[in-house]
Amino acid sequence: MHVLVADLPSSLQRALRSVGYARKDIRAEVGPTFTAPAAYGSGHRAQAMVVELATGRMEGVVGSWGGANPFEQHAIDVGGESTLPSGFAALTSSMTGYWTLHLNPANAAKWLGSGTSEVSPREAWILGSFAGLTSAGRKDEFSRHGRGQEPSPEEIGTLAARGYLKVNKAGAVQITTAGKNQAGLAGRRPDFVPR
Repeated sequence: MHVLVADLPSSLQRALRSVGYARKDIRAEVGPTFTAPAAYGSGHRAQAMVVELATGRMEGVVGSWGGANPFEQHAIDVGGESTLPSGFAALTSSMTGYWTLHLNPANAAKWLGSGTSEVSPREAWILGSFAGLTSAGRKDEFSRHGRGQEPSPEEIGTLAARGYLKVNKAGAVQITTAGKNQAGLAGRRPDFVPR
């Protein structure tokens, strides 16, 4: 699921700004525990931050570059599971600019939707293509299934009217946060469904 950053409490918005996060939405996972991603290869470093939602108090840790090594020990590189109590949220990253928000189930309901898919399998394929592929990848995906199988202007218009896609004046199509969530509920870029 994805959550609009503007819909999050000010404590989480401050935490995201403190790590340089500037996207309009963030990937969210719900559960009573979270695991910081393992760092891998040069240029990657695991990070985690826990935020107390009511007060905004935050505490973060940063692992070693390239992951755990015998000369430096950081708890975050272990990749173990950490408990996420009610009233707290966690942010994790491997210093790639992509962060994940972890919410305790008791806190998640106010920021996440119903969790049920509201799109057909074909619409899920279209949304998944916009969520998971570049414009060149979408062109390849759409052309691979034969002439007439790419999304029609009517299908794009319907998804835009429902708030899952956004079409600018020039006709460029972009997926919205709600569209990402619907694509995620159906499985990331589900298989092709013909008309």
